[in-house]
Amino acid sequence: MSIQGKIETFFLSSLLQLLSNDNKTGILQLTNDEDTAKVFIQEGTIVYATGSKEEERLGYLMRSEGAIGPKKLDKCLQLVEERQQKLGKVLVDEGYLTVEQVEKFIHMQVEFILYNLFMWDKGTFDYHDTPLNLEGQIITQLNTMELILEASRRVDELSVLKKHYPDDSYILKLSKKPSKQETLRLTAHEKSLSALIDGNRTIKQLIYESGYDEFSVYKVIYSLLSSGVVEIDEAAVVAELFQDNLRKEKTAEADLTKKSRRMYYRCAALIAAVVIIISTIVFLMLRPSQKQQQTASPAIKKPLSVQKKEPDSDSPEKQPKPPTKPKQTKPAEQKKSRTAETSDKPGAKPSKQPPPAEQNTLGLQPVFFQDPQGTFSLTLPGGYTLKDTSGTTHGEVTLTYPPYITITITSGKGDKDWEPESRMYAKLLSLQEPRDGTTTLHADHYSLIEAGGCRGYEMELSGIRNYTFSRVQLFAFGCNDKEVFIDIDCKGCKKEQTRTLFRTIIESVHTTFLMYP
Repeated sequence: MSIQGKIETFFLSSLLQLLSNDNKTGILQLTNDEDTAKVFIQEGTIVYATGSKEEERLGYLMRSEGAIGPKKLDKCLQLVEERQQKLGKVLVDEGYLTVEQVEKFIHMQVEFILYNLFMWDKGTFDYHDTPLNLEGQIITQLNTMELILEASRRVDELSVLKKHYPDDSYILKLSKKPSKQETLRLTAHEKSLSALIDGNRTIKQLIYESGYDEFSVYKVIYSLLSSGVVEIDEAAVVAELFQDNLRKEKTAEADLTKKSRRMYYRCAALIAAVVIIISTIVFLMLRPSQKQQQTASPAIKKPLSVQKKEPDSDSPEKQPKPPTKPKQTKPAEQKKSRTAETSDKPGAKPSKQPPPAEQNTLGLQPVFFQDPQGTFSLTLPGGYTLKDTSGTTHGEVTLTYPPYITITITSGKGDKDWEPESRMYAKLLSLQEPRDGTTTLHADHYSLIEAGGCRGYEMELSGIRNYTFSRVQLFAFGCNDKEVFIDIDCKGCKKEQTRTLFRTIIESVHTTFLMYP
């Protein structure tokens, strides 16, 4: 199974929860403009995560926590490149850290990587089912729900902190008031971060070189700024604002040039259009007199054509008898219409073959339905009205059981490698897309199914659709390089008779659906 999407439209929390609930095993890769991260999931549990330059950032984290000095870290990072080994193994082999200490820092780094992913507001994700090969890796296990709750809390708090420092390009410097610093007792995190503040590093650089996640760094910065230990380099901010304004002015100037060009082309097009219109009007004004001169001579042919057709119309042998066809075809069409709406199966004799018990209760007989494209067939309860809006490359029909139930069926060419599980998860994720309030459906149940020799999935949904509470049953089938999607919408679904009909239609799809080869 594989699913892809954009972080802008799907919540990462919903995606992780979905993979956890279904005990998935695979790799989730997330990418934005600058970073790439991978999350390894074993039977629904997050066991490992990697990010950009993870070895270097792991070393920075150990340095910030005071586990290793800068010189020893530089030496070990160099050995990592020479030996092509993981930093943790090099540290243990060199005797700087124990295996337990390395496991602790790797667990912290995995958490920080995942917390940072929740801060992304754009990017893409790609998940694939695959057996995990984590040989040589230190495995950690994280509770998905606890992770989501903690990440959500950090996102909320970070949004408040960023209101004070909206731009991570700000440069911090140590305050020039050392008297206040002498009476302060800084925490280990505050000391390690203040050691990196040198008047040159931006907030973004501090996040990277500290090894901590974005929330932890902003929280410490807020504490250091509030206590007066550090301050924002105003000169650097002014210079940055100046450069930013300069870039905006250049952009505005370029936009103005583009607008001027567009205006020129529009004026030229408008002048050309006016010339064409005037030319057309002059042509039409002169055309009637020319037409009269051209048609004056052949006008005498009209009586001849009438006289030529009159003998044929009076001839009893050649007379077409127009009333005869309508009298023969009209009853047939009425019979066909009654067959679709009242429901006689083609070739069956309703008078000798009674309908099933449940359909007797509804008062509806089964009707054999085949789509206009000849893609599939199924048997449905009668009593519906049909609307065909098929195109040249796809079929689309709407069956309506007034006033509550509507069935929309679309069919067309499908993928050769039909993957119902991937399609099902993609549909589940699409339910997380932001809505405008007219439709807010959620999945009550979903499963893979097989009908008529075709693999597919079904999904039970409930919620608001077009401002009305609805129960929706979705089916998707794929085989023979074709796809069929069935959407059964029951508005309200409050009356027992309506619910019975809704269930009967669903059962009919299960038992009678057939895809043609």
